[in-house]
Amino acid sequence: MDNQIAKTTKQNRIILINLMLIGLVLRLWHIDYQSLWLDELYSIEEASTQRTLHWLFEYLKTTDQHPPLYYLFLRGWMSIVGYNEFTLRLPSAIAGTAAIYAAYRLGKEIFNARIGLIVALLATINFFGIHYSQDGRSYIFIFLLSCISYTQLVKLLKKPTLKGSLIYSLISLIMVYTHYFSIFFLFGQVAVVTVFFFLTDKHTRINYLKYFLLSGVIVVLGYLPWIPSLLYTGTISSFWIEPTKDTFIKDYFLEYFGNSGLLAPLLTLFILLFAARVLFGNYIKEKKIIEQPETAALIIIITWILGTCFVPYVRSLFVLPMLQPRYTTPLIPAYLLALAAGIDYIKNHAAKVVIMVVFVLLSLFDLIAVKKYYTEINKAQYREMTQYIIEHNPEHYPIVEQTWGWLHNYYFNRYNYKATFIDQKKWKFVDSIMPLAKTPQAAEAFWFVDGHVYEPLDEGKRNQLETEYVQAIKQNYFGGWVELYYHNTPYDSLHNAWMITANSFPEDTRFDQGRQIAIWSNNPTSPSGIINLPKGRYRISISAMGSDAKNEFAAIKLMMNDKTIAEVKTTAELTTYFSEIDIAENTDASFRLALTNNEEDPQTHKDRNAFVRFIRIKKLD
Repeated sequence: MDNQIAKTTKQNRIILINLMLIGLVLRLWHIDYQSLWLDELYSIEEASTQRTLHWLFEYLKTTDQHPPLYYLFLRGWMSIVGYNEFTLRLPSAIAGTAAIYAAYRLGKEIFNARIGLIVALLATINFFGIHYSQDGRSYIFIFLLSCISYTQLVKLLKKPTLKGSLIYSLISLIMVYTHYFSIFFLFGQVAVVTVFFFLTDKHTRINYLKYFLLSGVIVVLGYLPWIPSLLYTGTISSFWIEPTKDTFIKDYFLEYFGNSGLLAPLLTLFILLFAARVLFGNYIKEKKIIEQPETAALIIIITWILGTCFVPYVRSLFVLPMLQPRYTTPLIPAYLLALAAGIDYIKNHAAKVVIMVVFVLLSLFDLIAVKKYYTEINKAQYREMTQYIIEHNPEHYPIVEQTWGWLHNYYFNRYNYKATFIDQKKWKFVDSIMPLAKTPQAAEAFWFVDGHVYEPLDEGKRNQLETEYVQAIKQNYFGGWVELYYHNTPYDSLHNAWMITANSFPEDTRFDQGRQIAIWSNNPTSPSGIINLPKGRYRISISAMGSDAKNEFAAIKLMMNDKTIAEVKTTAELTTYFSEIDIAENTDASFRLALTNNEEDPQTHKDRNAFVRFIRIKKLD
C-alpha cells in the first residue's frame, strides 16, 4: 500500500512539473512581442530609481492608486536587470507559473491530489492566467496569492493553530499591500469563516475566535501605515470604469476564459457537473463540514465569490463603479475549483480523459488560432509609435501629446532620442497657434500623438487648423495614432522652406477638393509652378498615400525639371518620405510626378494610384 501511495505521489509530481513547464512556455513565449501599454508604462515609471520613495508613495496615493509592495519589488528588481518589456514582465511570468503549483495545492487541500492536478491543468491554460502573466502589473500576483491564501485558510479552518494564524496573517498582509481589491477578498474570507463558525462545535468556535481575531488584529495593525492613502483613494469622485452590469459575475466568468464560444458549452457542463456532485455527494455526519469536500467546497466557492464582490458591487451601484475583470483575478481559483470538481465527477475514466484533452486542445486553439494571441497586437503600440516618430522626425518637431506624454517619453529615452513635448490639450493647442499662423512666430510643424484612448480633433477644430496647416502624416496604431502637420505657407522665409501643394499644379492634377495631387499613370503630371532655389543642399519631403493592386502599392517618382530626384513606395496611410539632394547652382525649378509601377488587376479591377498631399523643399545650409 505504501509503495502504491509513493508511486502515485511520484506520478503526480511528474505531471505537476510537466504542467508547470508547459505553463512557463505559454507565459514566456513572445513575452516581449507587444509594446508596453499605458499601465505598464506607469509600472516602469514607478519602478525607476530616479524617483524618490516619497515621490512613489505620493504618486500611488494621488495618481496611480495602488498599494506599494509590487512597485517596491519592481524598483529593486529592475534596478538590477534593466528596464524593458522582458524584464518588467518576467516576474509576472514566474508568478503565473508558480500559480499553477499553488492551484494544485488548493485543490488538494479542499478535495484531493487528483482534483488538485485538474485545477493545475485548468490554471495552466487559463486565458487570464496567461495574459496577465505577460503583463507588468500586479494582477497575476493576486491570482497566485489568492490560491495560497485560501489553502492556508482551509488548513486553519481544519486545525486552528498559532503558527497557521501567523502564516495566514502574513499572506493577508502581502495581498492587501499588493492590490486594493484584496481588501474585498479578505471580506469574502471573513464571510467564509463566519459561515463555518456557525457550522462547527463550541470548542472549535472558541479556537476560531482566538486565532482568526489574532489574524485580524495583525492585518489591521500591519496595514495602519497605508490607511491614509487608502482613505484618500476612497475620496475619488470620478473614475474610468464603466457602470457595473447586473450580470457581471457571469460576464467575468466567461471573460476569464477569453469569452470563447468554443469553451462556453464545456464550461457550462462542468459547472452543472459540479452542482450534481454537491447534490448527490456522500456526506458523513460524524465529520466536520470543513472535512467534507463537497459541502466545504460549495460553501467556500459561493462565499468566496459573493462575499468578495458584495461590497464593491454595492459601492459601484451607489457611489462609484469599481468592478473591472482584471481586478477580480483573485476569484478565478474559485471557479477553477468548481470546474475541476465537475470534471472529476465524470465516472468513466476514458470519457474524463477525452473531455479534458478536448478542453485543453480547444483552449489552445482559441488562444493561438482564433485570438492569435502570440501573433496579433492587442496592446497599445507606444513602442512602434515612438519608433515611427524617430524615423520621420529629422528636424525634431515638438510633440503635442495631450494624454500620456510624460509616459510616452520612456521609449524616447530608451532610444536615446531627445523629444520635445508640449503638454496641452490638442484643441487648446489649436486655439493657441492659430493667431500666430500668419506671423513670424508661426509654428513650422508639430506632431499630434495619442495612445490608449482615441480623442481626435473634432471636425470644427480640424477645419480651423487646416486653413493654415496641412496634414503630412496620419498613421493609425493599435490603441493610438500619430499625425504630423506642416505650416502650408508657399515660402517660409524663416526656415528657408518651400511648400508645393495641389494649388501649385494645374487644375487637371488636383483631387479631393484641391487638397491632393492625383497621380493616375506612369505619364508625368502637368508641371507645377516655378520656384527659384538657390544652390545648396536640400531636404525633400513628400507626403503621400496610395492604393494597391496585385498586393503591391503604388510607387512614385518626383522629377525636378524632368530629372528624377526622389522615388518612394506608398502605403494605404498618409506618410511623409524624406530624401536629400544637392543643387549645384541657382535654379528655376518646376516639378512633376509619375507612377513607376502603374497596373490594374483584371480580376479585382483594383488600380494602383497615388495621392500626394504636398512636396516640401527645405534648404539645409
